[in-house]
Amino acid sequence: LEQLYPFAQKPFQKLKKSYAKAEFYWVQEEPINMGYWYHLFTREHENFKDFTPVTRPISATPATGYSQSHLKEQNDILEKSFKK
Repeated sequence: LEQLYPFAQKPFQKLKKSYAKAEFYWVQEEPINMGYWYHLFTREHENFKDFTPVTRPISATPATGYSQSHLKEQNDILEKSFKK
Protein backbone atom coordinates (compact mmCIF):
# COMPACT_ATOMS: atom_id res chain seq x y z
CA LEU A 1 0.00 0.00 0.00
CA GLU A 2 1.28 3.42 -0.86
CA GLN A 3 -1.43 5.54 0.70
CA LEU A 4 -2.81 4.59 4.08
CA TYR A 5 -4.88 7.68 4.78
CA PRO A 6 -7.32 8.48 3.41
CA PHE A 7 -7.71 4.80 2.63
CA ALA A 8 -8.41 4.07 -1.04
CA GLN A 9 -11.35 1.73 -0.45
CA LYS A 10 -12.54 1.12 -4.03
CA PRO A 11 -9.14 0.46 -5.67
CA PHE A 12 -8.19 -1.81 -2.78
CA GLN A 13 -11.41 -3.86 -3.08
CA LYS A 14 -10.93 -4.13 -6.85
CA LEU A 15 -7.37 -5.36 -6.39
CA LYS A 16 -8.41 -7.93 -3.76
CA LYS A 17 -11.13 -9.26 -6.07
CA SER A 18 -8.61 -9.83 -8.83
CA TYR A 19 -6.73 -12.16 -6.44
CA ALA A 20 -9.77 -13.88 -4.97
CA LYS A 21 -7.99 -17.22 -4.38
CA ALA A 22 -4.87 -15.70 -2.83
CA GLU A 23 -3.82 -15.80 0.80
CA PHE A 24 -3.18 -12.30 2.12
CA TYR A 25 -0.43 -11.35 4.56
CA TRP A 26 0.54 -8.08 6.19
CA VAL A 27 4.29 -8.14 6.77
CA GLN A 28 6.05 -5.56 8.91
CA GLU A 29 9.24 -5.51 10.95
CA GLU A 30 7.71 -3.62 13.87
CA PRO A 31 5.91 -5.48 16.68
CA ILE A 32 2.23 -6.18 16.02
CA ASN A 33 1.17 -3.37 18.38
CA MET A 34 3.22 -0.83 16.40
CA GLY A 35 3.49 0.14 12.77
CA TYR A 36 0.55 0.28 10.40
CA TRP A 37 -1.02 -3.11 11.10
CA TYR A 38 -2.70 -1.86 14.25
CA HIS A 39 -3.85 1.31 12.49
CA LEU A 40 -5.32 -0.53 9.49
CA PHE A 41 -6.85 -3.39 11.43
CA THR A 42 -8.63 -1.13 13.89
CA ARG A 43 -9.85 1.40 11.30
CA GLU A 44 -10.29 -0.74 8.19
CA HIS A 45 -11.15 -4.08 9.80
CA GLU A 46 -13.51 -5.21 7.05
CA ASN A 47 -10.79 -4.78 4.43
CA PHE A 48 -8.12 -6.62 6.41
CA LYS A 49 -10.02 -9.32 8.30
CA ASP A 50 -8.74 -12.00 5.90
CA PHE A 51 -5.09 -10.90 6.24
CA THR A 52 -2.62 -12.80 8.38
CA PRO A 53 -0.19 -10.47 10.14
CA VAL A 54 3.49 -11.46 10.09
CA THR A 55 5.21 -9.26 12.65
CA ARG A 56 7.37 -9.28 15.73
CA PRO A 57 5.52 -10.15 18.95
CA ILE A 58 3.88 -7.44 21.08
CA SER A 59 6.54 -5.28 22.67
CA ALA A 60 7.07 -1.96 24.40
CA THR A 61 9.97 -1.16 22.05
CA PRO A 62 10.47 -1.66 18.29
CA ALA A 63 13.63 -3.75 18.82
CA THR A 64 14.82 -6.14 21.50
CA GLY A 65 18.19 -4.48 22.04
CA TYR A 66 19.99 -7.80 21.58
CA SER A 67 21.39 -8.51 18.14
CA GLN A 68 20.88 -12.30 18.37
CA SER A 69 17.22 -11.90 19.35
CA HIS A 70 16.71 -9.31 16.64
CA LEU A 71 18.23 -11.59 13.98
CA LYS A 72 16.10 -14.54 15.13
CA GLU A 73 12.92 -12.46 14.96
CA GLN A 74 13.97 -11.09 11.56
CA ASN A 75 14.56 -14.60 10.22
CA ASP A 76 11.19 -15.75 11.60
CA ILE A 77 9.46 -12.90 9.76
CA LEU A 78 11.20 -13.78 6.49
CA GLU A 79 10.42 -17.50 6.82
CA LYS A 80 6.75 -16.89 7.58
CA SER A 81 6.48 -14.35 4.76
CA PHE A 82 7.79 -16.62 2.05
CA LYS A 83 6.56 -20.05 3.19
CA LYS A 84 4.63 -22.15 0.73
